[in-house]
Amino acid sequence: MPVETQFNLALELAQVFNLGTVVKSGATALLSFARELRKSGTDIVVEEDLADIFGRGRIVPQLEESFRKEVVASATITAVYAGSEISLCSGPGPTVIRALKEKDRKYLSTVIQLSFLGWVHERDSLSEALSNCILERSKSLSDPYAVPGFEDIKGSLNACSSQTSSFIWDKYIRYVEHLLQTGSSGILYDHYNIGLSQSMLLAAMDYLYIVQRLPEDRSMLIKGFITREMVFLVVWAHCILGLSVFVQNAPGKNVTFGASSRPQLTILISNTERQDKEILLLDREIEVVLRNDTLQDSGPDSRITSKERHTLYNCGSDMLRQAFNSTIATADEHPVYLEAIKLIVAYTIAFNSNVICNTLNGADLNGAGFNSHQSDQWRIFDAIDVIFHDFAEIIGRAEISDINVYLEMVKDRSISDSIHLTSIGTYLNKYKTGNHVIMDLIGQLLTFAHASNVRELGMLPITQRNSYQYLTGLFHALKWSDSNATCTFKIRQRYFFDNVCAMIESEAQEQSGYRSSQVQRLVCSDFGWSVIIGNAGDVDPGEVDPFLFCVKKGVPTHTKTGERRKYIVDGPRWSTSSSVKVIDNGGGTFVPRCLMPVSQRVEYYSVRSEAFLLSIRFQIEELPGSESLVTSCGYGAFHEALSSALVTKTCGHPIKDLDVLTPLGPEVATTVGWSWATIDEDKLPRICISLVKGDSRARWLALAHASENPYWGTVLRSNDCCIECALQATTAMEGKWILIL
Repeated sequence: MPVETQFNLALELAQVFNLGTVVKSGATALLSFARELRKSGTDIVVEEDLADIFGRGRIVPQLEESFRKEVVASATITAVYAGSEISLCSGPGPTVIRALKEKDRKYLSTVIQLSFLGWVHERDSLSEALSNCILERSKSLSDPYAVPGFEDIKGSLNACSSQTSSFIWDKYIRYVEHLLQTGSSGILYDHYNIGLSQSMLLAAMDYLYIVQRLPEDRSMLIKGFITREMVFLVVWAHCILGLSVFVQNAPGKNVTFGASSRPQLTILISNTERQDKEILLLDREIEVVLRNDTLQDSGPDSRITSKERHTLYNCGSDMLRQAFNSTIATADEHPVYLEAIKLIVAYTIAFNSNVICNTLNGADLNGAGFNSHQSDQWRIFDAIDVIFHDFAEIIGRAEISDINVYLEMVKDRSISDSIHLTSIGTYLNKYKTGNHVIMDLIGQLLTFAHASNVRELGMLPITQRNSYQYLTGLFHALKWSDSNATCTFKIRQRYFFDNVCAMIESEAQEQSGYRSSQVQRLVCSDFGWSVIIGNAGDVDPGEVDPFLFCVKKGVPTHTKTGERRKYIVDGPRWSTSSSVKVIDNGGGTFVPRCLMPVSQRVEYYSVRSEAFLLSIRFQIEELPGSESLVTSCGYGAFHEALSSALVTKTCGHPIKDLDVLTPLGPEVATTVGWSWATIDEDKLPRICISLVKGDSRARWLALAHASENPYWGTVLRSNDCCIECALQATTAMEGKWILIL
C-alpha cells in the first residue's frame, strides 16, 4: 500500500473512531499517575517489579479487611502551623490508593507485606537486602535486568510505610510472642533482634507463595538457630498469608499456629548457633525439592538490621515485660515492675531538674530572675500515663513519698549503681537480663515529657531500642545531687527534638545530609508522622519553650504541587547591613518601644530531593530618614538563638505601656540595629537593651542576631515580666549582656 494511502487510512480511522483521543486519554492518565508516584518519592516501574514478586501472596481476608478500614480511616490533612504552605497529609497516597482500588489484588498484597517488612526492619538495610535478593532471583530466572536499585526500593518502602502507618503491626507481633511464651511450649527467644537474614528473605520471597498455592504438595522446613527470626516468620507466614505453622524448640516444647494436620511451615529451633541453618522446600513425600544456599549468612551485612516498632501507648510496659520474660516468665503482679518504673521516674525527675543548654556556659538558671530549662513535672506524669499505661493506675495511687525515697537513693549514684542497690539488680543478675532497658526507658520518658501533646501520641510508632543513645556516658558517669550545682545535665539546643526524630526514623542514624545535627531542621517526618520544632509559626519568642516539641500525623506536602518530603529545613539567609547604634546612654531614662518594626513577613519555600527549604523574608522600617531593610532567617536559627538565651521569670508586676519612662542604670544603654560585628564593643556599656518591645517579629530578629555575638550573652524578657525586673536580673549578672525587650 502506498505511503500516501497509509496516511489517509490512518487519518480516516482517527477521525471516525476518535483513536487519537483514546490513545491520548490513556497515555495522559498513565503519565498523571506516574507523576503522582514520583512526587510521593516512588516510581511506577519499581512498584511493578515489587508487585511481580510480593503480589503472588494471597492475604488473609480478615487482615485485608482490617487493613483497608484502618488505612482509609486515617486520611487527614492538617497544617504544619497556621499560615504554612506545607500541609501534613496522612493516610493513603498514590501507592496505597491504587492498591485499594485496583481489581488486580497483587498491588494490595505487595503494599501489605512491604508495610510489615518496613515495620520491623531498618529501611536502608532492608532496601539493600531486597535488592540483593531480587538480583539473585533474576540470575536463576535468566532475567538480570529487571532488578530495581537500592534508592528505588527505598523510595517504595518509604511510601508504603508513610501511607500505612495507621495499621499497627505491633498487635500481631505481640499475639505471636504471647503464644510462644505461654502454655506448655515454654519457647523463649531473642526480643532484641528479630531481623531476617538475607538467605531467609530470599527463600521466603518464593517458598511461602509456592506453599500457599500448593498446600497438599509443598511444605517449607527451616532448621537451625533462628530465634531472632522466628517471630517475624510466624507473623508473615501465618498472620498475613494464612499458612499453618509448627514451631518446636525441643520434644514436648512446641506451638502450632493454624489448624492443619500437615503444617505448611515447620520451624525446628536449634539451641546452638553452631548448627548450620537449612531452608528447604519439600514435596508431599518429604523429599527436598529446593534448598536455599545462594546467599550465605556469614558476612557482616548478611542480617537485615532490626528496627522493631511499637506504638508509644504502653511501650514502656511491654519493654519491661520483654526484659523480665526473656529467660523466665514474670507475671505483671511481680514487684520488680513497679520498682523498675519508680526508679525510671526518679531518674527522669532528677535529670529533668538539672537540664541546661550546653551553650549557656554554666549560667545559673536557678538563680533569681530566670526560667530553668526543665519540663513541668506534670508533663512527666502525662508521659507515664501513655508509656506505662498498664501500670499507670498503680503509679498514680503511689504515695509521693515512694518516689521521694527513690530520689534520695539516686543522689550521688550512677544509674548502674542504683539498679544494683534494688531488687531490680538482683533480678537482672539472677536471670542474666541486661539493664539497658532501664536506661532506654529513662531516655524515652525524659524525651516525651517534652512533647507538648504527649497524650495525643498513643498511636505514634517508635523504635523500641536506643532511645537513650544521646545520653551515652551520662548514665554511667553522671552522679546527680541537688546540693551540687556543677552536676547539671547539659544538652544541645535541639536535644529532645533530635531524640524523638531518631525514634521515628527508619534509616540508620548517620549524622549526614539533612539528618546531621548541624542542619537546622523545622520538621522531620517518617512512618506517616512529623516531629515539629516548638517555635514553628508566627508567634512571639516569649511564649515559646525551646525544649518542647510537637508531633502530628502526616507527611509534609506542598499544597500547590502535591510534592512530599521528609524534612523542612532552614533555607539560605541574607541580610541588608544594619549596624548597632546607641540611642539612650546610661544614667538617664528611656521609653520602651520598637524603633525598627517589621512591616512585612513572607515565607518562601524551595524544593530539594529530601527536603523543603524555608526562608522567612522580613522587611524592616528603619529610623526616620533611612531606607527600609530586608533580611531573612529561618525557624531553626530562631530556635537555636532562643535555646541559647536566658529567659526572665514571671515577676507578678503589671506590664507597663510603651510610653512610660523607665530609668537606666549607669552601665546600661539602649540600642537599635542588628549587626554587632561592625561596632567597637569597647565603646558600648556592659548591658545593651535592644529596642524591639511590642513587635514579636522584631524580637525574633534581635534574638537571632544577638546570639551570633560570641562575646555577649543574651537575655529575653518574657511577656509576663516587667521591664524593671528584667533589667534588674540582667545587671545582677557578671559579663556583657544584650537584653531583648
